[in-house]
Amino acid sequence: MDCDRALVLISADIDQAIEPGESVLLQEHLRDCPICRSTADSWRVQHAQLRRAFAPRRQAAQSNAERALAQIRVTAVSPRRRPRWLPMLLSAAAGFLLAILLFRPWHEKVVTVPIAATQLDMDAGSKSAPKDQPTLTLAVANRNVFVCPSDTDVWQAAGTGEKIPFGTQVRTGPAVLCEFRASDGSQIRLNGGTELVFNSSRHVTLTKGQILALVAKAPNPFQVVVPKAIVTALGTEFDLQCKPAETVLTVLEGSTKVEGSGPDAVVASGEAAIIVDGRIKETQPVQNLIRATEWTHELLMLKGRDNQELAKRVDEILARIGETKLREFDEQDIRRLGDHCVLPLTRYIQSEGSRASENKERRAMAARIVSDLSNPWAIPYLIELLADKDGLVRYQAARALKRLTQQTFNRDPNEWREKSWDSLRGTYQKWQAWWQENKHRYPDTP
Repeated sequence: MDCDRALVLISADIDQAIEPGESVLLQEHLRDCPICRSTADSWRVQHAQLRRAFAPRRQAAQSNAERALAQIRVTAVSPRRRPRWLPMLLSAAAGFLLAILLFRPWHEKVVTVPIAATQLDMDAGSKSAPKDQPTLTLAVANRNVFVCPSDTDVWQAAGTGEKIPFGTQVRTGPAVLCEFRASDGSQIRLNGGTELVFNSSRHVTLTKGQILALVAKAPNPFQVVVPKAIVTALGTEFDLQCKPAETVLTVLEGSTKVEGSGPDAVVASGEAAIIVDGRIKETQPVQNLIRATEWTHELLMLKGRDNQELAKRVDEILARIGETKLREFDEQDIRRLGDHCVLPLTRYIQSEGSRASENKERRAMAARIVSDLSNPWAIPYLIELLADKDGLVRYQAARALKRLTQQTFNRDPNEWREKSWDSLRGTYQKWQAWWQENKHRYPDTP
């Protein structure tokens, strides 16, 4: 069994939808593959956290979902066999999007829960650091985060916005997620069950749990100390999960250097490394970086609908859904979905992966379907496609805009395919201005 198949079966196992024979094969693979084993552990923890977080609203969400599904039922497709993992992939991605649309968590206020007086030494002084002392800021948290400054052995509950002095120990409970921000712009996100020490804004000691570091460029290196090894950021983004027997390093962007009892090694973007006793035991490519960091989704939703990283993550998921549709369904099957496939296919067209030479025909089909099935709510996305480097994509977008708006700005759709971008730039800017003046006349994205 390869790792791709194992990831599918892990998801099925969590959903209690795995066949007995496949369960045996999965367990054998997990016994031999530390990366998949780590992934399975992470997904199970996240699954439990999400069930607890959304339990009070699940009943209300179910009725909303049933009404929504009643509106988007489509004619049954041909009985041709589909991979069983496809519904799981789509439902996993759609679940994140559904949580955003239904629960709108940025409307909620995160409240610091009061702690009994016996748990705190209230005579120890203010929890906030002195103004002249170097600090980090607790920027976002879904529940209480506990901290222990270096000048005391008393653990205190910290609230969002609070300044944390360097040298402070930090501990998160099993379902607690939070993000700290340093003055240099670096962000460090903590998963539940994490313990670490912020030695400085660019030096962290991780003893337990999981963090995601988004590192700002600075003269001093950004380093995380894990058991028997030091991880140094050579790029900007990486994830570390520290377990009793091993540490899993996943590099999302740039690269990292691992120093320990073995030779120094560089782990590149898109790779995951298992560190055991200060040595890299194994390195493997990561097939799905979105899944590798999906534990941070709740934090992104708390930041608000206008957060750029949240918008980027949603677009990445939509693009992946669009890619999956194109890879696993034929054109007629996709068309039967109606305009529900327009936004995922649009985001796929705009993704870097779609521009690879081997995806040329798939990308052309996506543009053709988007052009034919777009409804008025899709006008702003079609205008975005007018700026695509591919003339065929521009042509299909212009054709749809003409059909929906009866507007061309004296440009035949064929010109968008045949003429250079420099000659079309002015018309594109006219389309942008037109949309700003007329968008109130058209429906929002459903």
